[in-house]
Amino acid sequence: MKSEGFDFDRAKPFYPIVISYVTQIIGFQEAYLMGIENLSRKFFLNGVELVDDGQRTGKHGKLKHAIFDPIILEITDNRLILPIDVQDVVRELHPRINVLGLYQMKAAAMHLRLAYEITKGLRDNSNPLWEFLRHCSNAAAHDCKFRLLGKEPKAPAEWRGIKLLKSHHGRPLFKVPKDSNGILQTGDPIVLLYDLEQTIPYH
Repeated sequence: MKSEGFDFDRAKPFYPIVISYVTQIIGFQEAYLMGIENLSRKFFLNGVELVDDGQRTGKHGKLKHAIFDPIILEITDNRLILPIDVQDVVRELHPRINVLGLYQMKAAAMHLRLAYEITKGLRDNSNPLWEFLRHCSNAAAHDCKFRLLGKEPKAPAEWRGIKLLKSHHGRPLFKVPKDSNGILQTGDPIVLLYDLEQTIPYH
């Protein structure tokens, strides 16, 4: 993935995590925009409707059915399937964007936790960058708030001018509209993982 100089190596462990994270953001944004169009221009009509701009409707001015078809998920009980109604998700999202947006960020934090867990044996625990990721991973497991109890931070934990201190205990991992006391911005997980990737040797 290339974005303003952040070119992730497909042979290293963070590439699929970053693609997953970006895809999550794109999906959330697209679902929200669908809701706006639904309210303003009756975007949906039995799954397909004409709208007045060609950008979202394609060559023939019609939406593709596939966008709005239910997503079918398999479940453990193979006698059943779980259909996800895309339009229903869109209708739920739009009026609750502030609350659900907060949980979007909490879900994003799990990408940092996964990044930490899959790099056992690759991490340089003496590097303040990896210590920073460790604390982000721990925050993801504690309602997205930094947990710096006891002797934590046990070692320097620093990334791009952000140095974690005892006083960061309880602060949110991410900045959100209603809480500017958070530490990271939405794009920071990508940049943090890119910086960490540079410390991982090729095998």
